[in-house]
Amino acid sequence: MIQSQLWLWAGLQDIRLRYRRSTLGPWWVTISTGILVASMGFLYAGIFKSSISDYLPHFAVGQVFWLLFSGQINEAVTSFTQFENILRQVRIPLTSCVLRILTRNIIIFAHNAVIIAVTFLVFGFNFSANVLLLIPGFVILTITLFSMSLTIGVLCTRFRDLNQVVSSVLQILFFLSPIFWKADILGGGMRALIVRLNPVYYLIEIVRQPLFGSTGGLQVWIGAILIMVVSSAVALLLFGRYRLRITFWL
Repeated sequence: MIQSQLWLWAGLQDIRLRYRRSTLGPWWVTISTGILVASMGFLYAGIFKSSISDYLPHFAVGQVFWLLFSGQINEAVTSFTQFENILRQVRIPLTSCVLRILTRNIIIFAHNAVIIAVTFLVFGFNFSANVLLLIPGFVILTITLFSMSLTIGVLCTRFRDLNQVVSSVLQILFFLSPIFWKADILGGGMRALIVRLNPVYYLIEIVRQPLFGSTGGLQVWIGAILIMVVSSAVALLLFGRYRLRITFWL
């Protein structure tokens, strides 16, 4: 219980310190994200020849969840190195470092979720029982983010050059993932295969589709669950083998 309170308190404290002396605090991130969603939404709706009411909610939901995913993975590269001074002096569970980062990114996500609420308020929200699938979808996304972050944290602590690789891969994934475009515009063939092999596609769709009254399809859920299981297994094996060496790599 004390350990859980430690990373929860630390994550909250990180947010307070990051935005101290700021009047709006994390809401500045929400405002800038809202402006980005609105401006790009109107622009790309025209480019993709879609109506604003159809395109903007799709993009808003995708962008908010993408910011959670990319923000967590970007910070995961320094999961242990940013807490070097603490880990060298105090004996704490190494997983608490990753949970601390995940906590503060979920707090920022909660602020950005207001953008989704405002978008549905403006363009309408068709309530369906399928919206309840958002809960297991978010759980799968969170577990996957934690396991991926743990793996990335271990690897990037040992091999510091991987930090730049992760950043570059995330930039590529953003354009290859159906965030500001829809997967159905690709049709079939090799282009559609690129999406099907993209793990971000499954992780985004299991939380986006329920908000639009859809289940997302069995294939999407199976894909997301497999990604969660594989990433968790890799994290357990890697962390289990090298956790005692991490402090020596700092």
